[in-house]
Amino acid sequence: MQQLNLKGSVALFALALLSACGKEQAPPPPPTPTVGVVTVGEEAVVLTSELPGRIAAVETSEVRPQVSGVVRDRLFTEGAMVSKGQVLYAIEDAPYRAALASAQGQLGAAQSQINATRLQAQRYGQLVQLNAVSKQEADNANASAQQARANVAAQQAAVQSARVNLGFTRIKAPISGRIGRSLVTVGALDRCERIGLSGLDERADSHERPADAARDRCLDAREAQIDARRLDRCLLRCNIGAGLLCGCVCVVRFLLADCVQLHKLPVALRLKAG
Repeated sequence: MQQLNLKGSVALFALALLSACGKEQAPPPPPTPTVGVVTVGEEAVVLTSELPGRIAAVETSEVRPQVSGVVRDRLFTEGAMVSKGQVLYAIEDAPYRAALASAQGQLGAAQSQINATRLQAQRYGQLVQLNAVSKQEADNANASAQQARANVAAQQAAVQSARVNLGFTRIKAPISGRIGRSLVTVGALDRCERIGLSGLDERADSHERPADAARDRCLDAREAQIDARRLDRCLLRCNIGAGLLCGCVCVVRFLLADCVQLHKLPVALRLKAG
Protein backbone atom coordinates (compact mmCIF):
# COMPACT_ATOMS: atom_id res chain seq x y z
CA MET A 1 0.00 0.00 0.00
CA GLN A 2 2.82 2.40 0.80
CA GLN A 3 4.46 1.48 -2.50
CA LEU A 4 1.32 2.58 -4.42
CA ASN A 5 1.17 5.88 -2.52
CA LEU A 6 4.81 6.50 -3.35
CA LYS A 7 4.23 5.86 -7.03
CA GLY A 8 1.23 8.24 -6.99
CA SER A 9 3.29 10.97 -5.36
CA VAL A 10 6.07 10.58 -7.93
CA ALA A 11 3.53 10.81 -10.76
CA LEU A 12 1.95 13.95 -9.33
CA PHE A 13 5.38 15.53 -8.85
CA ALA A 14 6.33 14.77 -12.47
CA LEU A 15 3.05 16.19 -13.71
CA ALA A 16 3.56 19.36 -11.68
CA LEU A 17 7.11 19.66 -13.01
CA LEU A 18 5.92 19.33 -16.62
CA SER A 19 3.23 21.92 -16.00
CA ALA A 20 5.82 24.35 -14.66
CA CYS A 21 8.05 23.84 -17.71
CA GLY A 22 5.09 24.40 -20.05
CA LYS A 23 4.26 27.69 -18.34
CA GLU A 24 7.81 28.98 -18.76
CA GLN A 25 7.69 28.43 -22.59
CA ALA A 26 4.50 30.58 -23.13
CA PRO A 27 5.02 33.58 -25.60
CA PRO A 28 5.13 37.14 -24.22
CA PRO A 29 2.02 39.31 -24.51
CA PRO A 30 1.76 41.60 -27.62
CA PRO A 31 2.88 45.25 -27.28
CA THR A 32 0.39 48.00 -26.71
CA PRO A 33 -0.81 49.35 -30.13
CA THR A 34 -0.02 52.96 -31.10
CA VAL A 35 -3.10 55.12 -31.57
CA GLY A 36 -3.05 58.23 -33.80
CA VAL A 37 -4.47 61.47 -32.46
CA VAL A 38 -6.20 64.08 -34.67
CA THR A 39 -7.08 67.52 -33.43
CA VAL A 40 -10.53 68.61 -34.59
CA GLY A 41 -10.72 72.22 -35.71
CA GLU A 42 -13.00 74.56 -37.66
CA GLU A 43 -11.90 75.93 -41.07
CA ALA A 44 -13.37 77.05 -44.39
CA VAL A 45 -13.76 74.28 -46.97
CA VAL A 46 -14.05 74.89 -50.70
CA LEU A 47 -16.44 72.46 -52.37
CA THR A 48 -15.52 71.62 -55.96
CA SER A 49 -17.26 69.78 -58.76
CA GLU A 50 -16.41 69.27 -62.44
CA LEU A 51 -19.32 69.69 -64.85
CA PRO A 52 -19.64 69.72 -68.64
CA GLY A 53 -20.47 73.15 -70.06
CA ARG A 54 -20.60 75.22 -73.22
CA ILE A 55 -20.02 78.85 -74.08
CA ALA A 56 -21.45 81.26 -76.63
CA ALA A 57 -19.80 84.26 -78.24
CA VAL A 58 -21.26 87.68 -77.50
CA GLU A 59 -21.13 88.54 -81.19
CA THR A 60 -20.24 86.49 -84.27
CA SER A 61 -19.39 87.80 -87.73
CA GLU A 62 -18.31 86.27 -91.02
CA VAL A 63 -15.56 88.11 -92.87
CA ARG A 64 -16.72 88.43 -96.48
CA PRO A 65 -15.16 90.18 -99.48
CA GLN A 66 -17.20 92.94 -101.10
CA VAL A 67 -15.22 93.02 -104.35
CA SER A 68 -13.77 90.26 -106.50
CA GLY A 69 -10.08 89.72 -107.08
CA VAL A 70 -6.99 87.69 -106.33
CA VAL A 71 -6.06 87.46 -102.65
CA ARG A 72 -2.64 89.09 -102.44
CA ASP A 73 -1.90 88.90 -98.69
CA ARG A 74 -3.31 87.39 -95.52
CA LEU A 75 -2.43 89.77 -92.71
CA PHE A 76 -3.50 87.84 -89.61
CA THR A 77 -2.66 84.65 -87.73
CA GLU A 78 -5.38 82.04 -87.56
CA GLY A 79 -6.84 81.88 -84.07
CA ALA A 80 -5.37 85.23 -83.00
CA MET A 81 -7.15 88.19 -81.44
CA VAL A 82 -7.91 90.99 -83.91
CA SER A 83 -9.27 94.48 -83.41
CA LYS A 84 -12.19 96.13 -85.15
CA GLY A 85 -10.97 97.77 -88.35
CA GLN A 86 -7.78 95.71 -88.54
CA VAL A 87 -6.85 94.70 -92.10
CA LEU A 88 -7.19 90.94 -92.53
CA TYR A 89 -6.80 90.38 -96.28
CA ALA A 90 -5.46 92.40 -99.19
CA ILE A 91 -6.97 91.83 -102.65
CA GLU A 92 -5.06 92.81 -105.79
CA ASP A 93 -6.00 96.47 -106.23
CA ALA A 94 -4.45 97.38 -109.62
CA PRO A 95 -7.78 97.12 -111.54
CA TYR A 96 -9.55 99.24 -108.94
CA ARG A 97 -6.84 101.88 -108.97
CA ALA A 98 -7.20 102.09 -112.74
CA ALA A 99 -10.99 102.40 -112.41
CA LEU A 100 -10.55 105.24 -109.92
CA ALA A 101 -8.14 107.06 -112.24
CA SER A 102 -10.58 106.68 -115.14
CA ALA A 103 -13.46 108.05 -113.07
CA GLN A 104 -11.35 111.00 -111.97
CA GLY A 105 -10.46 111.76 -115.61
CA GLN A 106 -14.11 111.70 -116.65
CA LEU A 107 -14.92 114.01 -113.76
CA GLY A 108 -12.31 116.47 -114.99
CA ALA A 109 -13.80 116.40 -118.48
CA ALA A 110 -17.29 117.00 -117.10
CA GLN A 111 -16.08 119.91 -115.00
CA SER A 112 -14.52 121.52 -118.08
CA GLN A 113 -17.82 121.17 -119.96
CA ILE A 114 -19.79 122.79 -117.19
CA ASN A 115 -17.76 125.99 -117.50
CA ALA A 116 -18.26 126.18 -121.26
CA THR A 117 -22.00 125.54 -121.10
CA ARG A 118 -22.44 128.03 -118.27
CA LEU A 119 -20.72 130.80 -120.23
CA GLN A 120 -22.70 129.94 -123.35
CA ALA A 121 -25.97 130.11 -121.43
CA GLN A 122 -25.04 133.54 -120.07
CA ARG A 123 -24.23 134.89 -123.55
CA TYR A 124 -27.44 133.50 -125.04
CA GLY A 125 -29.36 135.12 -122.22
CA GLN A 126 -27.97 138.53 -123.16
CA LEU A 127 -28.48 137.97 -126.88
CA VAL A 128 -32.10 136.92 -126.51
CA GLN A 129 -32.84 140.26 -124.82
CA LEU A 130 -31.43 141.98 -127.91
CA ASN A 131 -33.45 139.66 -130.17
CA ALA A 132 -30.14 138.51 -131.69
CA VAL A 133 -31.00 134.84 -131.11
CA SER A 134 -34.22 132.99 -130.67
CA LYS A 135 -35.61 132.08 -127.26
CA GLN A 136 -35.37 128.42 -128.25
CA GLU A 137 -31.62 128.68 -128.65
CA ALA A 138 -31.35 130.37 -125.26
CA ASP A 139 -33.41 127.57 -123.68
CA ASN A 140 -31.18 124.96 -125.31
CA ALA A 141 -28.09 126.69 -123.88
CA ASN A 142 -29.61 126.69 -120.39
CA ALA A 143 -30.52 123.00 -120.73
CA SER A 144 -26.96 122.17 -121.81
CA ALA A 145 -25.62 123.98 -118.74
CA GLN A 146 -27.95 122.02 -116.43
CA GLN A 147 -27.02 118.77 -118.14
CA ALA A 148 -23.33 119.56 -117.64
CA ARG A 149 -23.91 120.15 -113.93
CA ALA A 150 -25.79 116.86 -113.64
CA ASN A 151 -22.98 115.10 -115.50
CA VAL A 152 -20.46 116.49 -113.01
CA ALA A 153 -22.54 115.17 -110.10
CA ALA A 154 -22.73 111.75 -111.78
CA GLN A 155 -18.98 111.66 -112.34
CA GLN A 156 -18.38 112.68 -108.73
CA ALA A 157 -20.50 109.72 -107.63
CA ALA A 158 -18.53 107.46 -109.98
CA VAL A 159 -15.28 108.66 -108.44
CA GLN A 160 -16.64 108.01 -104.95
CA SER A 161 -17.81 104.52 -105.97
CA ALA A 162 -14.41 103.71 -107.47
CA ARG A 163 -12.71 104.95 -104.30
CA VAL A 164 -14.99 102.79 -102.14
CA ASN A 165 -14.28 99.71 -104.26
CA LEU A 166 -10.57 100.40 -103.95
CA GLY A 167 -10.97 100.53 -100.18
CA PHE A 168 -12.81 97.20 -100.26
CA THR A 169 -9.65 95.55 -101.56
CA ARG A 170 -8.39 95.76 -97.97
CA ILE A 171 -10.77 93.51 -96.05
CA LYS A 172 -11.07 94.63 -92.43
CA ALA A 173 -12.41 93.02 -89.27
CA PRO A 174 -16.00 94.15 -88.61
CA ILE A 175 -15.73 93.46 -84.87
CA SER A 176 -13.04 92.83 -82.28
CA GLY A 177 -12.54 89.23 -81.27
CA ARG A 178 -10.78 85.96 -82.01
CA ILE A 179 -10.62 85.03 -85.66
CA GLY A 180 -10.94 81.48 -86.89
CA ARG A 181 -9.49 79.48 -89.75
CA SER A 182 -8.93 81.13 -93.12
CA LEU A 183 -11.01 79.59 -95.90
CA VAL A 184 -8.87 80.94 -98.74
CA THR A 185 -5.15 81.05 -99.43
CA VAL A 186 -2.92 83.71 -100.92
CA GLY A 187 -3.20 83.71 -104.70
CA ALA A 188 -6.76 82.38 -104.79
CA LEU A 189 -9.34 84.15 -106.94
CA ASP A 190 -12.04 85.20 -104.52
CA ARG A 191 -15.43 86.41 -105.64
CA CYS A 192 -17.73 88.53 -103.53
CA GLU A 193 -20.61 86.05 -103.86
CA ARG A 194 -18.61 83.25 -102.24
CA ILE A 195 -18.83 82.20 -98.62
CA GLY A 196 -16.97 84.15 -95.97
CA LEU A 197 -13.22 84.17 -95.81
CA SER A 198 -13.12 83.32 -92.11
CA GLY A 199 -15.18 83.43 -88.92
CA LEU A 200 -14.77 86.01 -86.18
CA ASP A 201 -16.08 85.68 -82.61
CA GLU A 202 -16.09 88.46 -80.06
CA ARG A 203 -15.01 87.18 -76.66
CA ALA A 204 -15.08 89.26 -73.54
CA ASP A 205 -12.03 87.79 -71.84
CA SER A 206 -8.92 87.52 -73.99
CA HIS A 207 -5.74 85.71 -72.99
CA GLU A 208 -2.24 85.75 -74.40
CA ARG A 209 -1.62 82.71 -76.56
CA PRO A 210 1.03 81.31 -78.93
CA ALA A 211 0.94 82.30 -82.58
CA ASP A 212 0.41 78.77 -83.84
CA ALA A 213 -3.32 78.21 -84.16
CA ALA A 214 -2.95 74.46 -83.66
CA ARG A 215 -1.84 75.06 -80.07
CA ASP A 216 -4.19 77.91 -79.30
CA ARG A 217 -7.35 78.03 -77.30
CA CYS A 218 -10.38 79.12 -79.28
CA LEU A 219 -12.68 79.78 -76.38
CA ASP A 220 -12.74 82.79 -74.08
CA ALA A 221 -16.24 83.31 -72.81
CA ARG A 222 -18.46 85.94 -71.29
CA GLU A 223 -21.53 83.71 -71.34
CA ALA A 224 -21.51 80.11 -70.10
CA GLN A 225 -24.43 77.71 -69.82
CA ILE A 226 -24.35 75.01 -67.12
CA ASP A 227 -26.85 72.23 -66.59
CA ALA A 228 -27.67 72.86 -62.93
CA ARG A 229 -29.60 69.61 -62.68
CA ARG A 230 -26.35 67.70 -62.93
CA LEU A 231 -24.80 69.60 -60.04
CA ASP A 232 -24.29 67.37 -57.04
CA ARG A 233 -27.07 67.98 -54.56
CA CYS A 234 -24.72 67.87 -51.61
CA LEU A 235 -22.92 70.97 -52.93
CA LEU A 236 -26.14 72.93 -52.87
CA ARG A 237 -27.49 71.73 -49.58
CA CYS A 238 -24.40 71.87 -47.35
CA ASN A 239 -26.50 71.87 -44.21
CA ILE A 240 -28.48 74.98 -45.06
CA GLY A 241 -30.52 74.52 -41.95
CA ALA A 242 -27.37 74.78 -39.83
CA GLY A 243 -26.34 77.98 -41.60
CA LEU A 244 -23.16 76.44 -42.99
CA LEU A 245 -23.87 77.56 -46.56
CA CYS A 246 -23.77 81.29 -45.86
CA GLY A 247 -20.59 82.76 -47.25
CA CYS A 248 -19.58 79.45 -48.82
CA VAL A 249 -18.06 79.60 -52.30
CA CYS A 250 -18.43 76.59 -54.56
CA VAL A 251 -15.88 76.67 -57.37
CA VAL A 252 -17.28 74.83 -60.39
CA ARG A 253 -14.93 73.80 -63.17
CA PHE A 254 -16.27 72.64 -66.50
CA LEU A 255 -14.55 71.48 -69.66
CA LEU A 256 -14.96 73.54 -72.82
CA ALA A 257 -14.60 72.21 -76.35
CA ASP A 258 -11.45 73.64 -77.93
CA CYS A 259 -10.06 73.67 -81.46
CA VAL A 260 -7.53 70.97 -80.67
CA GLN A 261 -7.76 69.95 -77.03
CA LEU A 262 -9.80 70.54 -73.89
CA HIS A 263 -9.09 73.34 -71.46
CA LYS A 264 -10.67 74.15 -68.11
CA LEU A 265 -12.28 77.52 -67.55
CA PRO A 266 -12.92 78.10 -63.80
CA VAL A 267 -16.20 79.71 -62.83
CA ALA A 268 -16.91 80.74 -59.23
CA LEU A 269 -20.48 80.52 -57.95
CA ARG A 270 -21.32 82.11 -54.59
CA LEU A 271 -24.15 80.14 -53.00
CA LYS A 272 -26.19 81.57 -50.14
CA ALA A 273 -28.87 80.06 -47.99
CA GLY A 274 -32.38 80.90 -49.12
